[in-house]
Amino acid sequence: MIRFIIKRILLFIPVIIGVLFIIFTINYFTPSDPVYSILGSNITQEEYQAKEKELGLDQPFLVQFFNYAGKLVTKGDMGVSYINKRPVIDQIWERAPKTLLLGLIGMCITVLIGVPAGIISATKQNSALDYSVTGVSLVFASMPNFWLGLMLMLIFSLKLKWLPASDYSTWLGWVLPCVTLGLGPLANVSRITRSSMLDVIRQDYIRTARAKGLTERKIIFRHALKNALIPVVTVIGFMLSMIMGGSAVIEGIFNFPGIGFMLMTAISQADYPLIMGTVLFISIFVCLINLLVDIVYGFIDPRIKALYVKPKAPKAERQVKAA
Repeated sequence: MIRFIIKRILLFIPVIIGVLFIIFTINYFTPSDPVYSILGSNITQEEYQAKEKELGLDQPFLVQFFNYAGKLVTKGDMGVSYINKRPVIDQIWERAPKTLLLGLIGMCITVLIGVPAGIISATKQNSALDYSVTGVSLVFASMPNFWLGLMLMLIFSLKLKWLPASDYSTWLGWVLPCVTLGLGPLANVSRITRSSMLDVIRQDYIRTARAKGLTERKIIFRHALKNALIPVVTVIGFMLSMIMGGSAVIEGIFNFPGIGFMLMTAISQADYPLIMGTVLFISIFVCLINLLVDIVYGFIDPRIKALYVKPKAPKAERQVKAA
């Protein structure tokens, strides 16, 4: 398993290099000009050229790319923001924990509601409870996240005045964005859990467990659920990988000071160093989450773990070699 983890980490290198080159190329050929974004449009040609030289934008494309990549590899320097003149890495570390906490709380809401709902729907197939869970899942699946967030803000902040819309100094301010982020993928997790559980509970070993007299609770939670978790873990892993960049819309609606909202602001202001650093950070985060999901696969299903573990020689063969 350790060899597999090392191999996957080494594969991250070409992925990160590819992401870095693609984002740098997109920024380079984008029509917006960062010099005008910083100084405004009412500047002289001399002022324009001086600022362009200061930022290093007067150099050829490949020279700019290798200069940036060299500083990143040797010094860990992601540059300085064009707009607020602060180091990019400082801004990322300042906002990333908030986005991570927001995403983790939202994911917990999704898992704690979606997985039990899927299990209940599968074990009570074709019942009124099954139809109710499926109907609610379809409703949430049809709702865009931004619309759901606006409706929750309208009801609980403007009408009822129970929760603040954008005050994050207390835990009450986190309720609306976390619930909005958690209810979005709820339907997907519930439906996949239901489908996977239905496939598992129809297997022969489940019928054998029932024939042995095991209780339905033990059959579901000890035998069926563990084997049905693989597709669910895949969806949860995808949710985790989307935490950093996928919550930008929610952060924009609630004015949440996270990394997604910072990225959208940087794009609108043509702040290239901040765009580059944020996208690179998100890419590394996604790679690490994918690695974590693969490791979890091995603990959930021993058959997957066996693919990466070298089988031991028989005892007799080991004794012969020792002799």
